[in-house]
Amino acid sequence: AGEAEADGGLGASVGSVWDSLADAFVAAHMKHNVYVELHMRALDAGEDALAKSEDFVGCGADTLSMQQAWQRSMRANEKAEGALLEAWAASVAAAERAQMAMDAEGLPARVLASVAVPVGAARGSAPCESFASLAQRAHEVA
Repeated sequence: AGEAEADGGLGASVGSVWDSLADAFVAAHMKHNVYVELHMRALDAGEDALAKSEDFVGCGADTLSMQQAWQRSMRANEKAEGALLEAWAASVAAAERAQMAMDAEGLPARVLASVAVPVGAARGSAPCESFASLAQRAHEVA
């Protein structure tokens, strides 16, 4: 607790665990944003290919333009699928990192141990106080 008191917050080791956990979830979030953007582009490419096929009747139709639009649509879908796999893998990695922080590194207990609560801080609180109110008081003390 002395380490936490010296810097006015969580200890350095708890802070580094917390930071690595946050980094894992931010990375997963970024991968999901990339997937969403690529998926939207794939949908646009699919709509373009569909629009080019509406005028396809047979003889004399521009099949090259339609074929190129279809290929662009397929490539866009493949890119989006790859991004989805990366986003899923990043989510799994973040979840595993969270599990490790909770179990192996004991993050909740370490956070609680690093917060110094002054003697008498709980005086005046009702025994059946809501959790939100209790959390607010703990935050004010920390």
